[in-house]
Amino acid sequence: MLYVGYPITLETAYSLFKQPTTVNIYRHIKDLGINLYEIDKGLHVLGYGIKELTNYGPKYVSVDDTLILILQYKQRLIAALAAAEVCLEDFEIEHMESEPERVHSPSPYTMTFDDYGRIY
Repeated sequence: MLYVGYPITLETAYSLFKQPTTVNIYRHIKDLGINLYEIDKGLHVLGYGIKELTNYGPKYVSVDDTLILILQYKQRLIAALAAAEVCLEDFEIEHMESEPERVHSPSPYTMTFDDYGRIY
């Protein structure tokens, strides 16, 4: 699945949303209209999975329509995070099986977490 958002840890999610660890952060974020996906070994994605691109049937999506869809999800996420008053000025993003990276006011990222790329 293609995601639009931020690769973070659960701890970062609590910090970004200014919630104590006693809160169910998944529910809290979901109630704000955003998703927190658990990916692997402490890696989470704060954002949206683009479900329209997971159809493996006979329907293909043009590149133009795909880019428009990604931009629509990006704008939706930016608006939802702003409404939730999430400050993205300084936090760490995660890299699978690598060190985290400190970022400052980044735009949302696109990412996938499959292993199909290994054949290329």
